[in-house]
Amino acid sequence: MILLARSGAVFTTILLLLSSRLCFALNAPPEIDLNGPATGANISATFTEDAGFVELCPAATITDDGTTLTELRLKMTPHPEDMSESLSAIPMEGLAVTYNFGAGEMLINGNAPASIYQEVLRTLAYNNASHTPTPTTRVIEVVANDGTNLSAARTITVTVVPVNDKPVVDLNGSSYGVNQTVSFYPGGPVTIAPAGALTDPDGGSLTSMTLTLAPRPNGALETLSATGGGGVTVSYNASTGALSLSGTALLSVYQSALRTVAYNNTAATPDPTTRTLTVTAQDPGGAKSSATAKIRMMVNHAPTGITPLSMSIAENSPIGTVVGSLSTQDPDTTNTHAYAYALPYANGGKFSISGNQIKVGASLNYESTSTIMVTVKSTDNGGLSVTKDITISVTNVNEAPTDILMIAFPVNKNSVVNDLLVANLATIDPDAAQAFAYTFTAPNNNAGGRFKIVSGTIRVANAAQIKADSQIDYPVTIRSTDQGGLGFTKSFTIRISNSNAARKWIVYQ
Repeated sequence: MILLARSGAVFTTILLLLSSRLCFALNAPPEIDLNGPATGANISATFTEDAGFVELCPAATITDDGTTLTELRLKMTPHPEDMSESLSAIPMEGLAVTYNFGAGEMLINGNAPASIYQEVLRTLAYNNASHTPTPTTRVIEVVANDGTNLSAARTITVTVVPVNDKPVVDLNGSSYGVNQTVSFYPGGPVTIAPAGALTDPDGGSLTSMTLTLAPRPNGALETLSATGGGGVTVSYNASTGALSLSGTALLSVYQSALRTVAYNNTAATPDPTTRTLTVTAQDPGGAKSSATAKIRMMVNHAPTGITPLSMSIAENSPIGTVVGSLSTQDPDTTNTHAYAYALPYANGGKFSISGNQIKVGASLNYESTSTIMVTVKSTDNGGLSVTKDITISVTNVNEAPTDILMIAFPVNKNSVVNDLLVANLATIDPDAAQAFAYTFTAPNNNAGGRFKIVSGTIRVANAAQIKADSQIDYPVTIRSTDQGGLGFTKSFTIRISNSNAARKWIVYQ
């Protein structure tokens, strides 16, 4: 109960106090109207995949009987794409805008009039960058705070509409763009997209892929082919030149089939007009996309030469050793070539061909054959060829001696004198025209100094010792070394007899 005094001054004071308390008690919370002049305070919006940001409340209003607001909070529920979906707003006049992806919450804060908060709220937008957004409806709750009171919560309902993305046909793989250009040479076929790729932002599978060729001036002589499998069926219409791949299968399965697509033309003289092959892929949702391949018709020319026309290889080289690598001169620089032996010389019985390499195929001996002729044929991928004779020189390699011969005759002890010729030495060596150096060596050496070697002969070195010996057989070991440092060692027995038989040469092997 309030009692009013009759005094004018006291009555005035009580009225002022009462007015002040009533103003404080009547400070109302902020008011948010997300729909602006339209009916209701809430609003709805629709987001369509790949359409970009959608404005949520461009006509929203915020009112408050105070001078400023302190913050505006927005919370989105649910937010299944987390980092791919977000809320955004444009900060202005000292207001900060932050968004927490994990929580799906936006905070707009700072001391500013309701009119400034209203302008920021009107820029509020939603986006979802996912190519497979969850279609669940998002609800965004909006609450304003004036530092004393919170506004009533208002809601924005966002309907998310997924869109079936088109598959992507890329015929050239990692190269720029998605289209392709290939060259066809008579004698083909040519593979259209050996590194082709099929992708889809939505992932998953395809239901079909069609390939159409235009023009077809050579008619049924022009064909398309592909290898199916994994649920993909391949069919070709010879009258229309259309190649169809059908069946629901993973992108990877269709991609494997795409990489086998080939064009062929069996006409004797193919029409030179460039063909265009259009490849169209379709996903289960009916979305399609295409890419094209240009097929250039090339006139094949015969290769003109093979190089080198001469090679060399060391004798005794192991089988499989590369003698040399072949290359073909061809006006069509993109042609590939296969090599084979041909008449009249074929491979000479000594060599093989692997790829473009000539290799040793049998034992080579300079001393028996130093030059071998082979005939090589190079055939391009269009079936045209050139044939050339190639001279292969077998070079000499120093080979070790294989034997020593001692040509001796009987020597009588009674006639032994120093320097007496006992034997001549000879060496067997695969290499002709070699000179040899002879030395005594282990295990028998020179019979305790009784003999010496002089210019390829064995002579008496100690006649007195030989005469004093009771033995008649003297083991010696001789090494013959050729000019290249290779040698052969052999042991012999020199006989000094007590007989006066006539001296006759004896060959010891």
